[in-house]
Amino acid sequence: MRVAPPVARASRWWPQAFVRAPDPVSNLRPVVYREPKARPTTSIHPYSLEEFTAPAHAQRWSSPGALVRYAERLRGQLDAVQMHARLQSMWLDQFNQRFWFDNNVRFTRALQEYKAEVAPEGDASLERLAPFYRDWLVENAARLRHYNRTLWIATYKTIGAQLRLALLQGYTRWVVWCAGL
Repeated sequence: MRVAPPVARASRWWPQAFVRAPDPVSNLRPVVYREPKARPTTSIHPYSLEEFTAPAHAQRWSSPGALVRYAERLRGQLDAVQMHARLQSMWLDQFNQRFWFDNNVRFTRALQEYKAEVAPEGDASLERLAPFYRDWLVENAARLRHYNRTLWIATYKTIGAQLRLALLQGYTRWVVWCAGL
């Protein structure tokens, strides 16, 4: 009976994402992407793969060499799609970090300037700050709407890239299985 390798050992070949502590300015938890180690070129099997013939389902194809070549080409496409999905996710995370870092720096600077004008002695109650909050939202409404629009588009692009990757992974597994690889 063949036992699957432990997840910890197998995971070193797959890209991983880790979440760090919240950034003090953007208040978001940055995602750190770890590049996987290079996969070994030789497969580790308890048996010699040459001992076994191709499965019966692989015999039904008229040209098994063509199917093997197609499976290899699919594996190459899978690498490209995986990289695209990973880059799309990284871009979205960086976009969020940059926007909220910039937004919070602007907000803090404007709030300090307003407090210096309204309450130089340092007693700024919520009633005195209410006009600032209202004006801040009015002044930055277009910028926040643009961010939301871009965020929605980028999120759907990222979901689409991840969906395409998942579908191609499943299809590639099936073709590789049919090819007897």
